Amino acid sequence: MMYYFTPEIIVQANKNLEALDPKVGGLMCILRCLREDIEENVSYLIDGERLRTQLSLVFDKEPKDSFEGAKPSYIIFAKNWASTFFVDFIKNKVDLLSCAVFFLRRQGFEKEYTKDEIIDIFIKRYNLAPYKDQWFYDGNKIKLGYNQCDVEENQTEFYVKMGYNTTFKSILFRNVIQKSAADLKAAEQIQTLYSGSGIHTCLLLSDEPLDQYYVMVNSKKGNNDTEIDRESNEEDFREWFSNQVKENGAPYSENTQTQYISALKAVASSFAGAIAPFESIFMVDDTLTFDRVSSAIKADPGFDDFNSSRGNGSLSAGLELYGKFLSERTLNVDVEYHTGYHSNYARNRILFGAPGTGKSFTIKAEATKLLANGGQSERVTFHPDYSYANFVGTYKPVPSIDSEGKDAITYSYVPGPFMRIYVKALKNSRELNPLPHLLIIEEINRANVAAVFGDVFQLLDRDDEEVSEYPIQASEDIKKYLASELGGDPEDYAEIRIPDNMFIWATMNSADQGVFPMDTAFKRRWDFTYLGIDDSEAGIVGKTVILGKGEYRRVVEWNALRKAINEELLTYKVNEDKLMGPYFISKKNLPEGNVIDPVEFTRIFKNKVIMYLFDDAAKQKRVSLFGGCDEKAKNQYSKICAEFDTKGVFIFCEDIRKKFIEIPEGTEE
Repeated sequence: MMYYFTPEIIVQANKNLEALDPKVGGLMCILRCLREDIEENVSYLIDGERLRTQLSLVFDKEPKDSFEGAKPSYIIFAKNWASTFFVDFIKNKVDLLSCAVFFLRRQGFEKEYTKDEIIDIFIKRYNLAPYKDQWFYDGNKIKLGYNQCDVEENQTEFYVKMGYNTTFKSILFRNVIQKSAADLKAAEQIQTLYSGSGIHTCLLLSDEPLDQYYVMVNSKKGNNDTEIDRESNEEDFREWFSNQVKENGAPYSENTQTQYISALKAVASSFAGAIAPFESIFMVDDTLTFDRVSSAIKADPGFDDFNSSRGNGSLSAGLELYGKFLSERTLNVDVEYHTGYHSNYARNRILFGAPGTGKSFTIKAEATKLLANGGQSERVTFHPDYSYANFVGTYKPVPSIDSEGKDAITYSYVPGPFMRIYVKALKNSRELNPLPHLLIIEEINRANVAAVFGDVFQLLDRDDEEVSEYPIQASEDIKKYLASELGGDPEDYAEIRIPDNMFIWATMNSADQGVFPMDTAFKRRWDFTYLGIDDSEAGIVGKTVILGKGEYRRVVEWNALRKAINEELLTYKVNEDKLMGPYFISKKNLPEGNVIDPVEFTRIFKNKVIMYLFDDAAKQKRVSLFGGCDEKAKNQYSKICAEFDTKGVFIFCEDIRKKFIEIPEGTEE
C-alpha cells in the first residue's frame, strides 16, 4: 500500500504558500528538471517534455504525463543569483515543510514519513540541497497526516475544499497560470511564471538558445543586498575605451572619450523609464539586457534631439561602444571539461588481438556509430621514431612571408593530433550540444608510449564523470597556443584536463616484432577489448579458391585453411597472439562473392601468409609445418613459394593437407 497526504494537509500547505512569490513555483519545476548542480554563467538546456510534465504535475488539476516533441528551454543563472533571488523573492515567506507537502502532494510513499524525512525527500528531488538554509524558514505550521486513499480521490477532495470550480483545469498559483499548463508551450510557461521586474538580475530565460559564452553579472555587491555597484563598469569602460581606435586606426581623443561617457551618464536622468529598474546605464552588465535597454532608449521620443544636442551623435556612438565593451568582456573563457556527454563506449580504449582479427575494421565501425550524430575524429599511427613532439606538439620552423614579401622561416607552435582533437573537444564543450571527439591511435605499442604521452599520461586517469581526475601543468607554449585557439589569457590554461567528450581509442598487436612493452601503470588506465582469433570470421566463411595443379588440385576454403594452420601452430606451442585472424588477408583482397580468383589469391598468400609463417610464427618449425615440400626447400622461402604454385595446400604437413580432399569438377585425381 501507498500513503498520501490527506486533503486537509494539502489545503494547509497551499494556504501557507499565499505569501510566496509566484516565480518560485516555476523555478522549482526548472530545478527539478536540471540533472546537475547549478554553475553560474553556464547555459543550461532544459528538456521541454520533462519541464512541461513537471509543470503540469504541479499546477494542473488533471496532469498529463506525456509531452512528446515539446520545445526545449534555456536558462543561465547569474553570478551570486541565489542570494539575490532568495532575499528578494522568498526569504521568510514560506516554511519548508509546507513547500515540501505542496510539491510532493501527488507522490506516493511507502510509509508515513516524518517531517524531517519528507523535507529530505523534497530537497533531494528538487535539487535544493545547496540552498536549503537560504530558501526557507522552518515554520512548523503543518502537522503531517496520511491516508491510503487513491491519489485522485485525495486531489478531488483537495479541489473541493479549496473551492475550485470543476471547469477550471489548473491550480491558481498566486494567479500566475490562467489555464492548464498542458495547454502552454514550455517557454511560454516560464515567461509567464517569471514575468515581473527584477527577475533578470538573477536569471536569463529563453525559448531560443542562449550564448554559452555569455556572462551575466549580478548587480548586487557582496552580502550587502542594498549596496549597488554603479561605478565599476564605468571605470572598466573608461579604461577599455582609452585603448580603442577608430576605423581609420586613429585613437579617440580624450575630449571625445569624455563627451561619449558624459552622454552615457546623462541617460540616467533623461531616459530613466527606458533603463528601469537600473539607475545608470553602467549598471547594465550583460549584452542581452543591454540590447533591450538600448532599444528602449532609441525608441524614446526625445532620443533624436538628445543625441544631436550632445555633440552630434555622442549618445548613439557611446551606446555602440558600450555594447561592444560588454560583448568583449562577457566572453567566458572558463574551460568547461564537464559537458555531460553520455556514451556507453569507454573513453580510453585499446583493441588488441592476433594479426588479422579486424582491430582496425572494428574500431572504424564503432567510430562511425559513436560519431553518427556528429563530432570529429583524427587518426594517427605510432612507429618507433614517434615522439611527444609529434603527438602533442612543439615549436617548429614554419615557412612564411616577411614584411618585404620574401620567403622566410619563422618558428611557431605546431600542434600534434592529440592537441588538435583536444582543442576541438574544448571548443565543442562550450556549445549547448556536446559531441564526441575521437583520437584513434593505430599500433599504439609500436612506439615508446611512455615517452610519446609524457605528462599527458596523467590525464588518462578519468573520474566518475569521465574527466581527467588529475590535471597537469601546461607548458608556456601550450598555454599560448590554447589561448590563441580558445580565447582568453594563457594563464586561463595553466592546468589542463581531458574533457568528457574526448575519446582516445587505439589498436595493439602484441605479436608484432620490435614493439615496445607497456608498463602496468599505463595499461590500467585503458579499457582493453580482446578480439578473439575467430570472432570476426563470419565475413569470410564460404569463400573458396582452387589451388594446386594436376593431382594436387583442390577446392580450398580460405577460412578452413587459416584454421588448419592455426591448429598446427598451437601444437608447436605458438602463442595465440601469433595466430592468423580472419582478415590476415584483408577484406579488400577478398571478393564480394564466394569464389576467389586463384591467381590473385596465390600471389597474396605467398607474400603475406607464407612469409609470415616462414619469418615469424613458425620460424623454428619450418621443417614440420612445410612438411609437404622437398627437404631442400623447407628452409628456403623462394622454393616454398615455387612449390605452392604447383602443390597448393600440399606444401603443408599431413595434418593440414588431409583436411582438403574436395577436387574441382572435371578434374581427375
